[in-house]
Amino acid sequence: MALFKQKEKPDIPKDAPKKKGFVLVLSTIWREFFGLIKLNFIFLLSSLAIVTIPASIKAMSRITIAMVRDENYFLWHDYWEAFKDDFWKSFFGGLLFFLALLLLGLSTYFYWYVGVAVHWALLVLAALSIALLLWVYVASLYFFPMNAYVNLKFGQLLKNSVLLVFHGWKRSGLAFLSALIFLFGSFLLFPYSSLILFVIAVPLTNLLVSFALYPMIEKKVVQIEQGEVPQGEAEEQYLRSATFKGWDDDPEETEESEGKNAE
Repeated sequence: MALFKQKEKPDIPKDAPKKKGFVLVLSTIWREFFGLIKLNFIFLLSSLAIVTIPASIKAMSRITIAMVRDENYFLWHDYWEAFKDDFWKSFFGGLLFFLALLLLGLSTYFYWYVGVAVHWALLVLAALSIALLLWVYVASLYFFPMNAYVNLKFGQLLKNSVLLVFHGWKRSGLAFLSALIFLFGSFLLFPYSSLILFVIAVPLTNLLVSFALYPMIEKKVVQIEQGEVPQGEAEEQYLRSATFKGWDDDPEETEESEGKNAE
């Protein structure tokens, strides 16, 4: 489809200064602005069945990680490939996080209401419920880009998502603030923010979350197949059994490397 043709990056001089931090984020948003709008259209299309929302979030993360890494991508093809890949992992992960957030939200409301009406001591349980709710929510932000980026078993995905919330607490905080400001802010300002919400808010938030979290995920991935274990991390267990999915590899290069390994 011509509308979703491959996004090719212009050649950048080797001696060009590398952008970092907030400048890099802004330049990426500027460069990918129309790509984010098209990504939003595909996301809404793939989420119509409701039960496909988790797989849609995972597929969107696959595209936004490519944007963050400033790599070529074929929007339509790559999105649907990621959508189908590990579909049930995305589905059950999304379902578990949804149920956990729902229960924690209800418990927070219950303990707050009872604490105010009966005894203030129950407000401690309300505060604990809020803390757990935030922990689970940020863990869900890790789950989908991790599922899009590396090969892990379902239980490992859940465990690593929960652990990395604190292990990478600075980036976890950035991801949470991004979601809070851009996505929840759009909902709170509805209907005044309706245009932003339905056109770009979701993929923009996902892009910012990918900016915050993918470096932490990439840093902790150890390619066991090649026996590469970073010095000083022999006891690190967060992503010890993970390998890159390799969706950014050139198919011809992958075939050549596999042929050499076979020899």
